[in-house]
Amino acid sequence: EITEIENIDYEHLTFLTTYIVPLVCFNFDSVRYEIVLVILLIVIGTIYIRTDLFYANPTLAVLRFRIYKVSGKFRNGEMRKNRILICREKLCLNDHVKYIKIDERIYYAYKDISS
Repeated sequence: EITEIENIDYEHLTFLTTYIVPLVCFNFDSVRYEIVLVILLIVIGTIYIRTDLFYANPTLAVLRFRIYKVSGKFRNGEMRKNRILICREKLCLNDHVKYIKIDERIYYAYKDISS
């Protein structure tokens, strides 16, 4: 059951801006700049993966996924805070969701219509 919810769909824009700005600003007339761009993209990608920000990938927005930061009661009654839910439906306070764990704090979720 969701006890606190925050829509964080804006994370897609942060991710997109991080990758688009270097592409627009680089001069591709030189092989040197192309190599620097590849290294920069690899470093940024590694940072996103190591900091668990991969869920902010703009491809998810194109595919109509929503991203929420939630706190809630899990099956065993345990309260967990600041969990990231990726889902297709619009979620609200007090909704019951089923989930599949992707990472330590990131879940793919869908509304539990049986509740």
